[in-house]
Amino acid sequence: MTCSDDGPFHLYRAVQLGALLEAGHWFPRWAPHMAQGYGFPFFNFYAPLSSYFVVLLHRLGLEYPAALKVAFALAIWLAGCAAFLSARTHWGERAGLVAGVAYLFAPYLAYDVLFRANFAETLAFVWPPLILWALQKLAEAGERMNRRLPSFLLLPFCYTALILTHNIFALIASPLFAGYLAMQAWQRRSWAVLIQGGLALALGIGLTTYFWLPALAERGLVHSDRLLVPPIFTWYTNFITAGELLGWPRAADPLLINPSPARMIGPVILLFGLPALIGLAWRARRGDWRLEIRD
Repeated sequence: MTCSDDGPFHLYRAVQLGALLEAGHWFPRWAPHMAQGYGFPFFNFYAPLSSYFVVLLHRLGLEYPAALKVAFALAIWLAGCAAFLSARTHWGERAGLVAGVAYLFAPYLAYDVLFRANFAETLAFVWPPLILWALQKLAEAGERMNRRLPSFLLLPFCYTALILTHNIFALIASPLFAGYLAMQAWQRRSWAVLIQGGLALALGIGLTTYFWLPALAERGLVHSDRLLVPPIFTWYTNFITAGELLGWPRAADPLLINPSPARMIGPVILLFGLPALIGLAWRARRGDWRLEIRD
């Protein structure tokens, strides 16, 4: 296990969930063995799907530490595959491969795995590309029911999985899905696309009601106000200077105790992005902003 902020907690949560499943509690809300035996309503407020994934790997024969490591590896790989599928729909195999590799090697994803070891958020990276892909396929299907039904079923499944994997990630990404759906409907001048996609997303929200509705209703029974404490969980303490943003990368060994890595873009990433910026400037000069979308 890497030295991290959250790694041991995700391990403990999986062990706790495994014990509850063995006792017959398939959708538990209370974690009785956590908090040094006092217990607390962890699964009532924290999206549980990632813990189910680790427990599944444990049931397949892996010890819990190994199951968590394999789960991280699978989440990274699945995220790259999801980005590949989504980008391939628009621009073909080569673009899909580039997008998948870029998504898989995204610096924040590495930060999530090696330093934070936040498995729930790492697994959440799998779902947004699949949701965008399903929205695209649903819009392309039009009135053809044989092509529309698989996409209509896939969309709420992936959206449900995102909400149950990491509720904050889902909250942040949902405006992107709504905007993408509106763009698809506007491009096709179709109210049907907007209604069908909206119903599919609403179905995903409805399928997760058992999780988020009790959490909202019982928020006043816990000390949720203690989450909003500086310096980590307040927005105004998380700004960085221009020097930090553009600073050079520094070596860090994830097996040792390190200070948190600097949150920066850095000159290396900027150089990698330079060809894209030049290409955008060239197209702007020519006045050609058309995108070739593959049907």
